[in-house]
Amino acid sequence: MRIPRVALLACLSLIVLAGCSSRSVASTDNGVSGLSGQQILEQASTNAQQQTSVHIHGTGKCPQGVFTADMKLNKDGSGAGTITFPPDSLQVVTTAQGLYVKGSRSFWTKDASAKIANQIGDRWVLSTSKRANTCLQALGNYSDIMANFLKVAGAVTKSGSAAVSGIPAITLSLPTATVWVSTTGVALPVRVDSTATSDGMSFYDWNLRVTVTVPAASDVIDASLIK
Repeated sequence: MRIPRVALLACLSLIVLAGCSSRSVASTDNGVSGLSGQQILEQASTNAQQQTSVHIHGTGKCPQGVFTADMKLNKDGSGAGTITFPPDSLQVVTTAQGLYVKGSRSFWTKDASAKIANQIGDRWVLSTSKRANTCLQALGNYSDIMANFLKVAGAVTKSGSAAVSGIPAITLSLPTATVWVSTTGVALPVRVDSTATSDGMSFYDWNLRVTVTVPAASDVIDASLIK
C-alpha cells in the first residue's frame, strides 16, 4: 500500500520493521496479559496518546519510492530525523510552522527536475502544512503516527507473547495487522506489522524529549518559490 500525497490514513500497512537495539524496560509486570485483546489494544492506544515523545523506525513506500524512516517525534508536533530513499537520504525537521526537508541534488533531480535541483542547491526546503508532502508529514508528526498505527479495525485476539527488541510483549492479532504491546512498565505499543505484507513499525524511547533545531533562515528556500 502506498501513502498518497493527499491522504494519511494508509500509513498502517506500509512501514516494514527495521532492526533496532534492545531497550532497558521496567521489570514489573503491568497486568495487561489478563485483559482481552480489545482491552489491551485500547489501553496501549490511550497510553501512547498520553506520552510526550517517541522514536519510530521502519521502511515502506512513498510516491518517491521505497524508504527507510528513522524519526524522533514530540507530541507538540515537532520532530527530527532521516527518511532515506536509497541511495538518497533526506534530513527532515517538522515544526508547527511547517516541514523542512534537505536532500541531495540527485534526489531533487529524480523527484522533480535538474532545474529545480539547481534552484534548491544545498538548502532546506520549507513547505507549509498546505503544501507539504503528505507522506513525509505523516512520518514526521506524533499525532498522525498514533492515529494511523493504533486505530486498527477488526476483531482482536491474543496470540502469544514475544520479546521485541528486548521488551517483553503480548501479541495481538487483527485482520490487517499484528500488534505487540509491552507487558512491563507502561503498556505501550512496541511494534505494528501488516498482515498483508512484511510491513511494520517499531516504537521505542517513549517520553525522551527530542531536541529539534530549526534550520537557519539563510539555509532555507520556501517551497512556494520553487518553479
